[in-house]
Amino acid sequence: MAEKRAASTNMTRSDKAHKKFMDKLNVLRDNVNHGYDSLKAVHKQTTDSAVSFKETVDKGQEAERKELYDIIKTSEDEEKIQWAKERIQELDRIKEKEVNGHNEFLKEEREKTDRNITGGMILVAVAGGLISNKQVRQMSGKAISSVGKSLLRLKK
Repeated sequence: MAEKRAASTNMTRSDKAHKKFMDKLNVLRDNVNHGYDSLKAVHKQTTDSAVSFKETVDKGQEAERKELYDIIKTSEDEEKIQWAKERIQELDRIKEKEVNGHNEFLKEEREKTDRNITGGMILVAVAGGLISNKQVRQMSGKAISSVGKSLLRLKK
């Protein structure tokens, strides 16, 4: 009768090396995903801030605008009506200037943040590309291309 060998439950050296490699690959993937999530969060915060600032400017001018509209509706004096219309146009210009200035500031800051986050993600991906293992290099390439595509989508 042939002897049956008991299957060993111990991990071989190659099993341990593979597990270690897969752990490193998962860390790389997690870092890239974290960077992308950070980009989405920054994009959302920027958009929310722009909307909030516009609402704040609107509320700041609300009382004066209401008074001016009342003057236009109720006044008999053409000169006063004309003044109220000009003041409303001036308020519109002020609001537009303030909102545009704030949006420009947010855009510049978001671009800086995006560059920093993207640079970190690319650094992680390039570091993965320097590893001699083919699987890690492929993962790094996918990470770089997915980040690039995602950034293009966020800019729209």
